[in-house]
Amino acid sequence: MTPAARPFARYGTEKMVYDVRMSPQALWHEDTIFIVYHSTGGAGNELRGHPYAIAYEVSGRRWSEPVRLGDVRGYDHHFAPIIWRDPGGHLHVLYHCHGADGGVHLVSEHPESIASWRRGPSIAPSISYPRAFPLGEGRVLLYFRTFGHMGNWGYQLSNDGGYTWTRPDVPLVDFDQNPRTNLDTWACTYHSARPSADRNWLHIGFNYMDERTANRHHLYYARLELATGELYGPDGDRLQRPLTRAGAEACKLWDTGQRYSLNPAILPADGPTAAGEGSAAFVVPVSDSTPHDVVYHFVRRCRGVWERHPIVRTNDIWSGSHVTRDADRAIVAYLTVGTVGGAGLRYGGGEIERWRSRDDGETWQRDARLVPEDGLLYNNPKPVERADGSEVARCLTLFGWQGPGGLEQPQRPFRPLGSSGRAYLWLDGEWR
Repeated sequence: MTPAARPFARYGTEKMVYDVRMSPQALWHEDTIFIVYHSTGGAGNELRGHPYAIAYEVSGRRWSEPVRLGDVRGYDHHFAPIIWRDPGGHLHVLYHCHGADGGVHLVSEHPESIASWRRGPSIAPSISYPRAFPLGEGRVLLYFRTFGHMGNWGYQLSNDGGYTWTRPDVPLVDFDQNPRTNLDTWACTYHSARPSADRNWLHIGFNYMDERTANRHHLYYARLELATGELYGPDGDRLQRPLTRAGAEACKLWDTGQRYSLNPAILPADGPTAAGEGSAAFVVPVSDSTPHDVVYHFVRRCRGVWERHPIVRTNDIWSGSHVTRDADRAIVAYLTVGTVGGAGLRYGGGEIERWRSRDDGETWQRDARLVPEDGLLYNNPKPVERADGSEVARCLTLFGWQGPGGLEQPQRPFRPLGSSGRAYLWLDGEWR
């Protein structure tokens, strides 16, 4: 029997490894992986998840001691940190981002070191769900939401690794801008994004949420041309910015009706991406009869038609996923597949399974089970990224906790709420 893996972090709160909306949280440069996460830091009754950093020396298989980066003002999993590296080797961390708050920006005082930090310049007055994309030559794109649930989505650009920023005058997506019906005044969107391999385009997948019910529906897809700031639909049609709910009908790949959906995991196309060619594919969970009866689907374009192919069933709409291509060009999906009752899981949870398709997503077979410790629930398999933004093959982080309920809910026998999370690193088939 294989011994249980050791977590690199404990006492984590909900989403200590975040879902597809926020990243990177793990960065590989030369022989070191730098990871940020949030945790109470101890076994006490404190509920707040503070930002931490830890470093892993790959060749020596050695973990550093964790470093606490700061404090947060309350229990809010959106305050989780992200990390990137500037051309001088200094690490940047952004955390405490949710709603009408620009978050806290830190810069390491020494290159390639997590030992000490200083306050970095403010990036924006309001940031939620930040996603940092290095574009080369010191350029960084930060994709995020402004203000609250019904705020707009857009981006800022830095040409010096993250010290100064510029933002386009017009946001990308704002569903309740110029409302045409009463429903439009309650319309929100939730996004995930991933750049093309050449870093010329940003693929954006999102869904619609009715603010009154907090239920998410549908799958939309748009592409941002980074050189021009122009936004295009799936067929290469130029879209007016900001993209409103009515305008986004041209981007809707799947109208799920009253069935729920979630932000998709995005797989960029192999070939070049241009206004009228190239696209992305998606792994998206969509509910069947209830929010706890859910099927992962692979959504792809084939001969000009968008197709949907089921992969596997899971227990909650918040089950996390990641999709990529392996060295043999097979499509590989890392999926949170749950069997326990989903009604007790506010944000999903189960075991992480690897599913593979050798026919471009039409059929799928399970080929591995990624479970560091038996008896826990897991979520949010996330790729480790390189400093240039590329993904490290066969290298993931994820987090787990003692069930059977969700991490934000009390367990029996009673334990303090929301601090039993454990985070793990998986590299080339081994738990590190």
